[in-house]
Amino acid sequence: MENDYEYHTAQASHTLYAYPYVINVNYIYTPSYPRTRNIIKYPLKESEQPTIKTPIFIVNASIRSAKKTYLESEYNSSENCPSIDHIYPIAVRYADVDRNIFLVERPPFKVPIDFYISKKYNAKVPSYLKGRSIWIPWSLFAVNLNNDLDQIHTGLYYNDKSIDSLDDVVVRAYTPNVFMDARICFGNTFHSFLQRINSGDLKYDISSVYNYLFNDYFHQWNLDISPSITHWCFDWMRHRGIFDRIKNTEHPKRVHKHFYKFNYWIRYRSLSWSFILYSLSFLSFEESMQFLCDYKDHVWIPREDENHYPVTNSAKPVKNIIEMLYYENKYRSMQNTRQNDFSPDLDCSAIIYNSWGRFVNDSLEYDNSTIEVPYKITIVDHPVMLSTPTKDSVNLASMINQSNITNMIYMRFVSDLVKAADQLKNDSSQEDHIAYFNLDTLFGFNNNRFDHTHLLNDFNAIMLDLAAANEIKLSYNDLVKKGSAHVGAD
Repeated sequence: MENDYEYHTAQASHTLYAYPYVINVNYIYTPSYPRTRNIIKYPLKESEQPTIKTPIFIVNASIRSAKKTYLESEYNSSENCPSIDHIYPIAVRYADVDRNIFLVERPPFKVPIDFYISKKYNAKVPSYLKGRSIWIPWSLFAVNLNNDLDQIHTGLYYNDKSIDSLDDVVVRAYTPNVFMDARICFGNTFHSFLQRINSGDLKYDISSVYNYLFNDYFHQWNLDISPSITHWCFDWMRHRGIFDRIKNTEHPKRVHKHFYKFNYWIRYRSLSWSFILYSLSFLSFEESMQFLCDYKDHVWIPREDENHYPVTNSAKPVKNIIEMLYYENKYRSMQNTRQNDFSPDLDCSAIIYNSWGRFVNDSLEYDNSTIEVPYKITIVDHPVMLSTPTKDSVNLASMINQSNITNMIYMRFVSDLVKAADQLKNDSSQEDHIAYFNLDTLFGFNNNRFDHTHLLNDFNAIMLDLAAANEIKLSYNDLVKKGSAHVGAD
């Protein structure tokens, strides 16, 4: 069935986090032109189709307080976060501050292969691995900050996308130095970390643990732990044609002489890791994600009586990881007792974001402290466009996405905020402390001794008048040629 091009819509949106504010610009469009208040020109002849006389669309700009966020509420309610100076890592996806349990997510990134067969001081990366790098998929860093520094539990998992719920399945990291239960083997790094904690150079919190230990993990891999994906990886690379690609693109002298021999992959641990990393370095980003997806399918199989069950310990739902972290706390508290029945009360209300990008997670309900302005944009000197778009219609929406319209709206919106503030001061000259009026007093932030929240409606009205008084006109030809725009008044 073909798409209905009239109503197949999408939303272009950009959000700017400028704490303590969130500023957003967005508009809705169809594949062929903005979904807007277009003026239709109807033909005189019945055989002709109606066309758009003047493409017009609306871009909404808004600003609101970012004070009501999960992080802010934790700062105010938790003894573990007594200071506003303490900042969580950018993508904490789950946090139980009382129990010091955290999940931190990181988008895909590429790292140089830093792998050493020997632990000698002058050890070197194998020659055929020098200069090569691999894609690290979406990674999930699980942490239980126990009161006993020596018992910090850290786990590393990979996924092909950002987690959407606690039921999402992730796989144990298949890179070196990760135990079968996903715990990371840090070696001497962990000893150095504890020394810095004890000396006071680092704070014992999630930010320090993440920034120090997680980032350090991707340096100086070694042979401490044997790989568990050797057989599967060899078959995958062979069936996907990766070996053929290496033969056709890589000089024979750059390839280990036994690389294509399966018995060398499984017989020697030093070669197993080297060969796995070498083959992974030839995968594109898309292929790396497919590698992970196929591996997940290999170790996680559906069955009828339950949603899924793991073939090995290599894959598990996110909620099971959290339960394991809770168990670490509970187990240590009852080590000297005979209790062995433990059913963790999973605190799903702690935090789980719907989108990685919105790392400043909104509270469940918005307050009324929002300023939103619709900007009307007219496209001039445009080609003829059908009122009902087709596959062959001018892709105006795509052109707009590639222009600097979003930046222009941000500049216009900020300019109007300044103008509205000046006008409100003049109109409310008898208002108490009006000389001190600004966005902070308008939104009623507690750290400001002046409160002008009662003027929010008046301020919104001025903003709407400013937006309506100066219509934005964009030249189609300029947009096509340079992606530029100009603003003019009717």
